[in-house]
Amino acid sequence: MLERRGHLTSLLGGVLTRRENEILVCLRTELTAEEIASHLGITYPTVKTHIRSVYRKLGVSSRRAAVHAIDAR
Repeated sequence: MLERRGHLTSLLGGVLTRRENEILVCLRTELTAEEIASHLGITYPTVKTHIRSVYRKLGVSSRRAAVHAIDAR
């Protein structure tokens, strides 16, 4: 997972923030937004804000589409 995380970071360098990259890595798992919040030590609304930002920057509207967009790069 860490190797994949580094690959994602290099692909999206400058596009996503560090926290958005962390959220994106979590979106690849089956964690819910509440579980992601707990895992990263941030609040649920903050996670939702980051997820919306990731979707907007990737031009997608779902978790599945975000993961597919990254895999396609």
